[in-house]
Amino acid sequence: MDTFEIYPLLPLPKIYRPPIMWKISMLFAYFALILVSLLLLVSSIMLFSISLSPTKIGIVLLTSFISLLIISIMLGASFYLINQLCLRLELCPQGIIYSAFGQRLYTPWTNISSYDFLGNSKVIILHEGIIKGSLEEGLQRNIAVRETARWYVRWWLGSAHTRLLLLPRAFWNFEQTNLDLQLLARYLQKYAPQASQF
Repeated sequence: MDTFEIYPLLPLPKIYRPPIMWKISMLFAYFALILVSLLLLVSSIMLFSISLSPTKIGIVLLTSFISLLIISIMLGASFYLINQLCLRLELCPQGIIYSAFGQRLYTPWTNISSYDFLGNSKVIILHEGIIKGSLEEGLQRNIAVRETARWYVRWWLGSAHTRLLLLPRAFWNFEQTNLDLQLLARYLQKYAPQASQF
């Protein structure tokens, strides 16, 4: 029997979250990285403390650089973990809402041009680019918007209006979530019939 027949479409809204096993694996990886980073940081501080002399300035600079690098890695890992735990994809009658740490993206069904769930990157391609605005504005005007917290700065995107909605690996890295991707494709076929599938 076809998988689609076993799992029929349910009325919207429908909410996707990363599987529990994905979150647990992220927590284990995070704590392992923090433990290693702390050991390296303590070793660097000890080496720094015994190297405070004019003849060992090179070692002092090296340990300082290593310490700053380790702290940066710890901060980056913390942000990545929090972002993974906050991921949420909601299918509502008006469109798709994607939530992550510090931001929410919304696009109406009518703005979806195509989608590809077969390649290495699972992506939804839009007709019109996502602009900065509030979720309420996007729902009222039926446009694609990105709502961000005041502290949130995504400098690598700049002011460009992206037309791609990338689905993080957390949504499709496990067997049960792969099934969800199939269901998501069916929702797109129903609510965004103009969208083509690669």
